[in-house]
Amino acid sequence: MFCKNCGRENPDTARFCGSCGTDLSANQTVGAVGGPPPLPGSFPPVSRTWYIAVAGQQSGPYPEEQLRDWLARGQVAGDAMVCSEGMTEWVKAGDVFGMPSQQKERFSSQAFETNMSVGGLLGRVLLLMFGTLLVVPAPWVITGFYKWFVAHLQLPRVSRVEFTGNPGDKWVWCILLALSGYIGLVKNPLFQILPLFLNPYLSLILFRWVIESLAADGRALSLKFTGSYGRFIGWYILIVLSMFTVIGWAWVVAANMRWLCSKVEGTHTKVVFTGSGLEILWRSFAFVLSAIVIIPIPWTMHWYVRWFVRQFSLESR
Repeated sequence: MFCKNCGRENPDTARFCGSCGTDLSANQTVGAVGGPPPLPGSFPPVSRTWYIAVAGQQSGPYPEEQLRDWLARGQVAGDAMVCSEGMTEWVKAGDVFGMPSQQKERFSSQAFETNMSVGGLLGRVLLLMFGTLLVVPAPWVITGFYKWFVAHLQLPRVSRVEFTGNPGDKWVWCILLALSGYIGLVKNPLFQILPLFLNPYLSLILFRWVIESLAADGRALSLKFTGSYGRFIGWYILIVLSMFTVIGWAWVVAANMRWLCSKVEGTHTKVVFTGSGLEILWRSFAFVLSAIVIIPIPWTMHWYVRWFVRQFSLESR
């Protein structure tokens, strides 16, 4: 079946032209039956590029081969809207390229992994600590830590994940976050209580920045965090108060992780946190005990962080 608009040959079962997106049901022309072949030179370029619209945001263009691969991997949903040059409207990717079999059914939960080394994690944590204490290098060390940490994550059905933010994006907020560590040292009741409200606000800004700057296999994920500042600071205060219970804070942290994951939106998959309060509690105590001895810190920190990463997984919405 040939498209009358661009002349490209399409499968007999196709609803839309794979080249220009024209509706084939209204003007079918079957070359084998009697329709004239396309004129010479009317074929589109072999390598076609496509734009993708996810959560109201357009990205691209991307080569058709790459888009097909993302569809097969599940990184782009079949109902994602796509458009290419020459098309007059956006169409569903599944209508143009067909729905991959693995997207027709919900996939089971698949956990995150990490390939960071013991020495690499220790070095990055120390660099982050000292750079933040010096205040001025804070934007660079904070951004560098995010880039390094995200680059060492292994997500299901994704070959490469990266953080695309730059130090200049949020340098003011990074500086303020570094300075907030010194505010409590001022002998004034106002300054001593200020971090209780300032730190959650700064953390929320940076957390949203990280989520919005994530990319997978070179494509922006167009994610966003929809949690409000009121809820965010509410969880922060609740965690602080739960510390007085000695053990209850672990369950509050687990619940907070699940709430944070539930507010990350923008794709057909969702992030979930599966760790329990009891698991967080005994592992935290084990790490604290190792810190007393000092020497085992690099290994127990690596063990703790790696376990925490594995408690996050992807599921179908």
